[in-house]
Amino acid sequence: MLKPGEIWLRNNSHFHDIVDGKNVINIVWSKNIYEDYIVMADSFYSFAHEITSMIVEDRYDNEKTDQWFFPAMFLYRQAIELLCKGLILIHFTKKEAIVLLNQHQHNTYVFFSLFCNKSKETNINDDELIWLQGYLQEIERVDGSSNLFRYPIKDGVLKEYDSRFLDVIDIANGLEQCYALLFACLPSKHNPQKYCEDIDLTMDTRVVYFASSGIGNCMLYNSIWDEGYYSHIQGYSKCALLLKKSMPSNQWSFFTIAYLMRHAIELVLKNILHSRTEVHVNISTIKGVRSSHSIYKKLWQKVRFMVQHYAEKMGEDLSQIDLADVYLKELGKIDASGYKFRYPTNLDLIHDFDFKRIDYNHAVTWLMEIFNFLDGCSGIIDAAYDYECDMRSNYF
Repeated sequence: MLKPGEIWLRNNSHFHDIVDGKNVINIVWSKNIYEDYIVMADSFYSFAHEITSMIVEDRYDNEKTDQWFFPAMFLYRQAIELLCKGLILIHFTKKEAIVLLNQHQHNTYVFFSLFCNKSKETNINDDELIWLQGYLQEIERVDGSSNLFRYPIKDGVLKEYDSRFLDVIDIANGLEQCYALLFACLPSKHNPQKYCEDIDLTMDTRVVYFASSGIGNCMLYNSIWDEGYYSHIQGYSKCALLLKKSMPSNQWSFFTIAYLMRHAIELVLKNILHSRTEVHVNISTIKGVRSSHSIYKKLWQKVRFMVQHYAEKMGEDLSQIDLADVYLKELGKIDASGYKFRYPTNLDLIHDFDFKRIDYNHAVTWLMEIFNFLDGCSGIIDAAYDYECDMRSNYF
């Protein structure tokens, strides 16, 4: 847990507290739900482009290429999904859309195909349509559950490519072109051609590109010492901090940053879950909850005994664990499955934060306080594991 710093757990602090009236934002949704999906898609896309531009501009910075890459690519992928769902919402009734969203979840290819079948005009030419369909099919093949860039490589199709390099520019360009062509399908009031200046239909429809060099690219690294969470934890948390510092404080940056922080919290809990210390979570329990997004009930409650054991051994303040329990229980109620910061509505097309007043700086800081505490816990458990290994080595 380390020593509490400025951003640390506080007594009687809650997500929805209004601490500074100057930083309050009002979550206001459109009367047309499809507009909310399109605006959120465009915000995720712009933030993805911002982060990727920083990676490319500083291509010799391994932290950026190896850690920031994953959240940036996920934001692109999420923007594409939101846009495909927005197209569905334009052309289907609310009742029909609810059935389709629940049935097809993250399948961007199916959503776009349904849009094409329903719409009289896609606003893109036949060659562009063929490229876009091929690319969306490839997204479904390699990332049908939208996990490719969210979790360690051992959990997806990249596990067989350990120690290879992902080409940052080619992957980002493919995702940007996909988004641009989808955006071109929108009604004219959205300025649908605004991203189409650099369309290149000679580009391959692959989603995953490999590079021959690590310079400027992302190295796929699967450590034998951990489950591969470290780079993702660092990437998601640091990109959230980056956007908080560089982006305007509004509804759309709030949802993006809140999602990135919430995901970093989930990742660090899963990292603790897989710890190999002498006091640890049993394998059957790990198998039962490792794919869960339930931060409080399925993750924190399974690892709390470990945190308590090693904190006590190292003389840490155990009251902080009780305080963390309060924070995590509240976060679990706010967003139990990692869905509410990622979409404008739930699968029944009901807005979750409708007309909520949010103290922007406080709410984001509140999430960072949880992360910092859990990241400190993870550090303590890592140190305990190193100590136990040394002791066994000396003993034997």
